[in-house]
Amino acid sequence: MADTQAIPATLDDLLAVLNRIAQAVESEGEAAELLAGPAASAFCGLSLSKWHELNSTGLAPSPVELGERCPRWSRRELVAWIQARCPSRARWLMMRETEMRKAG
Repeated sequence: MADTQAIPATLDDLLAVLNRIAQAVESEGEAAELLAGPAASAFCGLSLSKWHELNSTGLAPSPVELGERCPRWSRRELVAWIQARCPSRARWLMMRETEMRKAG
């Protein structure tokens, strides 16, 4: 899950991949469900302790905080994050913001 894995040549290439993934997920009619830690870790194929480690070290996408001590992760975002080869949280946020600006 390191940020050093091979990635598309440019940020634009990577954003194009993320956009195609988002469109594919939407066209499949998949609900934008929120996953608790155990479900998010299982979805990503990780143990819960490894998922918590990735989250606490900033290597997983930011959760949506539904309340104090109630983090949830978007299934759609996890799909896109995995397809982008699991970049660090900081890189993922930058990629997501860039894509949102392009979408208008």
